[in-house]
Amino acid sequence: MLLPAALTGCKRAASGSAIATASAQEVESARQQMELIPPPSKTRYMAVRSLSSWENPYLTVQESMVTLHVTLADANESDLGVGGMLRPVGARRQDLDVRVAACLGR
Repeated sequence: MLLPAALTGCKRAASGSAIATASAQEVESARQQMELIPPPSKTRYMAVRSLSSWENPYLTVQESMVTLHVTLADANESDLGVGGMLRPVGARRQDLDVRVAACLGR
């Protein structure tokens, strides 16, 4: 009678261990991806003089609307044709308009 209870306990411990192992693998994978992000470079952004050369998202605030401007990452990882006619940066830019009144429930 104790044998089924003992086996059930072992299965639960093993499944908990499997979950812990999977969680540890996810954390390690996320850590490796974070290491791929280069450290911030002040000189890179201090040289920006116009919004067209700014690579990070930015907001434009107007009286009744806020616009979020985002440049998506280039899906093609090669350096061939970057910014050229076949891979323009402008094609990856997206603008999201948010009406302030809609957010406030008016």
